[in-house]
Amino acid sequence: MTVAERLERARTDRELLTVEHAPTDEAFDGYVVAVGPEWFALAVVEPAVVALNGLVVLRLVDVAADAPEGTFVARALEHQGVEVPGDPGLELHATGKLLESAAARHAVVTVHTRQGEVLIGVPTSTADGRVELLEVDADAEWMDDTPVVAHEDVARVDLGGRYEQLLYELAGPPPG
Repeated sequence: MTVAERLERARTDRELLTVEHAPTDEAFDGYVVAVGPEWFALAVVEPAVVALNGLVVLRLVDVAADAPEGTFVARALEHQGVEVPGDPGLELHATGKLLESAAARHAVVTVHTRQGEVLIGVPTSTADGRVELLEVDADAEWMDDTPVVAHEDVARVDLGGRYEQLLYELAGPPPG
């Protein structure tokens, strides 16, 4: 069974998984909410508070392993009445389209690169195999620089999490 098939089965069965991300050696607990030919989206469970906290979107080729999560977290979420979100409507077949669709649905996105860089902001262009980002810093201030990242260097995209929401609320709409 391919990674995509395994993740699609977990999505259909609403199975809580732990997914290991090879480039960063991080593991994410969550529910698969969408699977595309290049990327997939996971509704992330914040284990310390047993709550959903946005989405992480990962490349299929970067999945090192996946395994069912223990039953406590799934039972605790169900006990709280937390429902697994539906398909977020992201375009998961190409990096540029992913970032465009993410920006259309969320005020800011977090882009993690293969080099370990983390950029948070609004994608302003995804042309020519690169994403240009109007960046907001950790103090919720819009920056003047617009870093550029090649699509192939994007390892992960986070969106809809509480941190991104608070940054946007405190920074306000982007300038211009």
